[in-house]
Amino acid sequence: MKGRKYFYRKHILHEPEVQTVPSPAMKLGSMVDSLISGETPRYSVKVLKREDEHLFERQKTMDTEDFVTSTQWEDALSHAVTLKNTPAYKWYKDNGAKFQTLLTGEYTSPAGDVIPLCGIADVITETKDAVYIDDFKVVAFEKISSGQKWIWNCQDMGYFRQLAFYKMLWQQMNPDDKRPVICRHLVSTKVKYTRGYFRAATFVVKDDILENALANQMQWMNRIAYCIKQDEWEDQEVTWDNALNLRYESRDQESNQTK
Repeated sequence: MKGRKYFYRKHILHEPEVQTVPSPAMKLGSMVDSLISGETPRYSVKVLKREDEHLFERQKTMDTEDFVTSTQWEDALSHAVTLKNTPAYKWYKDNGAKFQTLLTGEYTSPAGDVIPLCGIADVITETKDAVYIDDFKVVAFEKISSGQKWIWNCQDMGYFRQLAFYKMLWQQMNPDDKRPVICRHLVSTKVKYTRGYFRAATFVVKDDILENALANQMQWMNRIAYCIKQDEWEDQEVTWDNALNLRYESRDQESNQTK
């Protein structure tokens, strides 16, 4: 989505220069996912030699990107505690939820190209009547101040495509299972202008939103399949002739204007 050449250099050539450098927000989300799932977070706070000599020596071998500040670590703990204290999270334990679940499948393009797929869902819960695929998110409070704002944020960040993708993979892995698959978000936020007031929110994503998001995802996978088959990875030249004409449009549908 960031360009043909970028995709080729990152995912085909695996060039280190174009690999994603985790932002503070990405690190925070990763730590919260790990803490909620009972795993050891990848990131840690640097220690002084007098605090822990063995850890100090071990941290010398770590990459600088593997460290976070003490404030980031404390925020991650607070987000995790906030989520774990909700009845929504406690529902997972009561229903035997599985965290960090690997999903695999494939997609066949209109030209017959088979693309292997995989993803890791934060949590999947199976009950007698339904299957629930949930994703944890850590965001700014303004983004969840209303349902419509959360929809806009999910469209901008691709969160709906992510859930739709997980749902498709789960159904591929369980083709004979006729239970409905329900996708949801469990969100934590730190309220702005407070020293440490955290809140949680839950959202259920309806099927029509997921269907639109999956159709959008399929379009991108078709483009990728075409580029691979034709070995065409050059981005379109930047000219005034191919400039996008901006216009007002409803934000309740995902835009396909990106080239």
